[in-house]
Amino acid sequence: MKKKLLSAAVLLAAVLPLLYSVAYGAEKRDETFPESGVPVLMYHSISSKYDCSICVTENQFRKQMAWLYDNGYHAVSVDAFYSALAENGTLPEKPVLITFDDGFKDNYQAAWPILKEFGFTGTFFVVTGKIDSYNLDWEDLKQLVENGNSIGSHSVTHRDLSSLNAAQQEKELRESKRTLEEGLGAPIKAFCFPYGKYNKTTLSLLPELGYSLSFTTRSGKVCFGDDEYLLKRVHVVGGMSMASFQKQVAYD
Repeated sequence: MKKKLLSAAVLLAAVLPLLYSVAYGAEKRDETFPESGVPVLMYHSISSKYDCSICVTENQFRKQMAWLYDNGYHAVSVDAFYSALAENGTLPEKPVLITFDDGFKDNYQAAWPILKEFGFTGTFFVVTGKIDSYNLDWEDLKQLVENGNSIGSHSVTHRDLSSLNAAQQEKELRESKRTLEEGLGAPIKAFCFPYGKYNKTTLSLLPELGYSLSFTTRSGKVCFGDDEYLLKRVHVVGGMSMASFQKQVAYD
């Protein structure tokens, strides 16, 4: 009898995980930071108004989001991304962080409806000195936050930080963070370097001023153990072929 009970217990222990994955969907299980790294996509304008180095058309963007959706990718917030990278938090299978630099108005008008169509969210890095001009306004930003998107700082004036002295850099970092936090009522932890430029002063100021992570324009995926203040991204440009896009974001 004892042997039969033991066998039944062993069988049950083996079957329960399988039943759980069937019931809840194995594709949505939480896991540790992927060994091959997480793709952080870098977009700017979702339009055809500017140079293709910073413009991706709505049609191209929709095709890329559709491919991610069809292939089981899950967009994550910058907070979840940081938690997994620095605090051993978990992520869904095939995580992707979708970021937008500069705060173009079309990020709300064109990119957000497409993201929402596929159940995705994004992280929008804003130049605070340009809010309410031709870029995102405060109502846009509040709507994005209320719908689960993340906001990060992209400085006050979008100047090359490496060309500024320490006091000037501190003002760019501190004031942009303060403006966003006061306007949105939420902590701002992520920063994105204008033009991808920084120096030792920049890197020392970021943690002092309360930033937890920052993103460069260096190409590649983010791997566990990477410096939280020198994170790589996949630069998505106008006219990029789907084959190239898929290769750069693919999980091994």
